[in-house]
Amino acid sequence: MGKTEFLNKLKTYGIYDRETFWADAFSRDIGLLSRADQMALAGARVAIAGLGGVGGVHLVTLARAGVGKFNIADFDVYEPANMNRQFGATVPALGRPKLDVMEEEALAINPFLEIRKFDTGVTAANVDDFLDGVDVVLDGVDFFCFEARRMVFNRARAKGIPVVTAGPLGYSSALLVFSPDGMSFDDYFDVNDQTSNRDALIAFAVGLAPRSTHGRYMDFSRVSFNRRRGPSLDVACQLCSALAVTEAMRLILKKEGLAPAPVYRQFDPYLNRFVTGRLRWGNRGPLQRLRRAVMAYLLDDRGFKRLPPAQWPTRRAWSSPIPKDVLKSLLLAGTYAPSVLNAQPWSARLGPDEIRVKAGDAGVDMTGTGTLMALGAVAENMKIAAANLGLAGDIRFSAGTESENPSFLLSVRGADVPKDFLFESVWERHTNRRHYDKRPLPEGSRESLDQLIEVFPGVRVHWIVDPTALKRVARVVFQSERARVADERIHRVVNEKIRWTREEIARRPDGLPLGNLEAGKIGEVFLRATRSWSVMRWANRLGLGHLAARHVARGVLESSGVALLTARGKDRDAVFAGGRAMERFWLGLTHLGLSVQPITPIHHFYDQWNTFGAKTFSPESREILERLWPDYQALFPSVDFARETHLLFVRVGYAPPMRWASPRFSPDQVLSFSQESQ
Repeated sequence: MGKTEFLNKLKTYGIYDRETFWADAFSRDIGLLSRADQMALAGARVAIAGLGGVGGVHLVTLARAGVGKFNIADFDVYEPANMNRQFGATVPALGRPKLDVMEEEALAINPFLEIRKFDTGVTAANVDDFLDGVDVVLDGVDFFCFEARRMVFNRARAKGIPVVTAGPLGYSSALLVFSPDGMSFDDYFDVNDQTSNRDALIAFAVGLAPRSTHGRYMDFSRVSFNRRRGPSLDVACQLCSALAVTEAMRLILKKEGLAPAPVYRQFDPYLNRFVTGRLRWGNRGPLQRLRRAVMAYLLDDRGFKRLPPAQWPTRRAWSSPIPKDVLKSLLLAGTYAPSVLNAQPWSARLGPDEIRVKAGDAGVDMTGTGTLMALGAVAENMKIAAANLGLAGDIRFSAGTESENPSFLLSVRGADVPKDFLFESVWERHTNRRHYDKRPLPEGSRESLDQLIEVFPGVRVHWIVDPTALKRVARVVFQSERARVADERIHRVVNEKIRWTREEIARRPDGLPLGNLEAGKIGEVFLRATRSWSVMRWANRLGLGHLAARHVARGVLESSGVALLTARGKDRDAVFAGGRAMERFWLGLTHLGLSVQPITPIHHFYDQWNTFGAKTFSPESREILERLWPDYQALFPSVDFARETHLLFVRVGYAPPMRWASPRFSPDQVLSFSQESQ
């Protein structure tokens, strides 16, 4: 329905003109507002810059309050990611301009509204027109569009127009009012033309909520300035509008209201807290400078890439040949697959509408099982990413020969294929070595994980969640870790894959950064001191090797449970398919918000023992493992140890985000490895 249909509908209620409508529609306001107030609101013009989570609710709330004129600006269209918080985001609205949808919503409330639309958003070319005749501006600009916000605030100040900004932060709303005769936007936030976009966004976040009630419960690892993404809830957007519209009405009606900046306020219903204060020097004050430094640290790029890269292609109808940069994007997703000690033992070649990825020899996996599983995980990541872009992916595995390493070929074509909900987990998945808590697994989580891997026949998950049984697991893990630190070959392999400095990471982005091991300061000193096997051998004789084993065993007791993933069969096809299943399982755990850590190499040791024999271990390790195998087998009585491949043995639970990411080779580097081998 459009404006004409809305007006005709009103006629069935005897309403033919604006005055009659106002008298009926806003009659319940009287008592909180006078009739003179209502008339003033009807004649007022409010500018709303941005119609997303906050701006759209502003428009609807103001329209229901009786404001009669609007200037509204937005250039965006609705997408599924808007559903959780934006007023006009509905399935019928997907792909439609927010400006048009919200105009219809406002006119459906009051068909007599006077609305001026700015479909390019607010720009330097139209900002004066956007502010023409305006009584007050409400800020609905996207958090990450700082320059546009700054322009609106500064130009409004020059024109003598007050601006109200309310920011959704967690469950809360922060509120600031900038008046023409108060502190300016630039002075309050301490920004200027030379301020970088990142520093400006940090300054805006810290100045908007100096005492940051939401900081107690928000996961800042989910904030990405580069990808312009962060967590936001509808309840906070609704609260923003309630606070901001109240101030806008006070300003229009010239009633006493919130003192302008540098006064700030934040209401957090989740914590039942209301904070207010006055920043005499704005963000220039010493405490605010400290808060900005802390925020910068929390958003440091050492953390995990929680979202797809900013340059990730958009989904569309594809025709052959698929662009090379799209194929590289799929390869990038593949590089985020797990591998033993993050060795990333693969190389790749691009062809027309296809990518061939070949397993390499990283020297960390004697049997090749771990390398082959990693290859399967690469394939699954790439197939998931292809579906996200609207590409059907066909995977053909080649088991290789004695002289030829295994490989797979991913062929892609444009198709109307459904997205895979695990896509964002491709980027989030990681090993978390931090302390876990003992919360139980979510209800129904194990059943949903079983469904994720049921497309791979013969792959099974064997869970242990009972606390008493976990104690037995911890004892087995302790002994297997003792065997690990007592073996010279394993010690050398592990230490070769530890990246001790940032320079080493930059030089070759594989292996594990020292910080990624979460060993703590004392643990890092021990690791550095025992890099030499001769020192480690003496440490073992003194019993110091037991310390690392106890640390890992304690991690089992902290967890919600452990899981062993197995595949029926031991041939290369079964292991490759098992690697694909392993990745879906791990991605599923990530999607559920669970942390994961491969807790012990015992399943790799078992594979090595049965493939090459006990002689491949040191005498000390051999003695420990020979006593250990019956206990390991007793943990999983349903496993056919003779016929099933052990894919993954992990502890699962809840832990704080990791502080160090494991590095990754770029697609161009992976492609260059293939050229080097020619």
